[in-house]
Amino acid sequence: HYRIAHRLLFQTYKDLEKHGITIPSELRWNLMLLHSYLIAKPLMKALQDHEKASRMLIRVAKNIPKFPKHVVPILTSCVTECNKAGFDKSAYHYAKELVTSDRKEIPEKHRKRMDTIVRKPGYYSKDNNGKKK
Repeated sequence: HYRIAHRLLFQTYKDLEKHGITIPSELRWNLMLLHSYLIAKPLMKALQDHEKASRMLIRVAKNIPKFPKHVVPILTSCVTECNKAGFDKSAYHYAKELVTSDRKEIPEKHRKRMDTIVRKPGYYSKDNNGKKK
């Protein structure tokens, strides 16, 4: 459904631009947010660009109330990508948010890693090539 919303916002943006109408900042912001959400996965999977994927997911995570049905998957991906990119503070921040509010909904395969990141920030640091200290 986010792809449909993105397409609709993008078309509205282009129509307003075509008619010389000033684009409302809220429309611009929502389009950027949806775009960030949609391009994060290709950045992670196909391009293996963890830094850019992390930045996109951090942007989305800061506005997580706008994605109510996908809170846990977004925050889990955000923590994982931040960890891979070496953004330890962001990984810790979002892991803590995830563990304190939605712990039971975290997929089993990620739960231990989230707990460890919260208990021992930097444990999976990029400085150690993604390995335990």
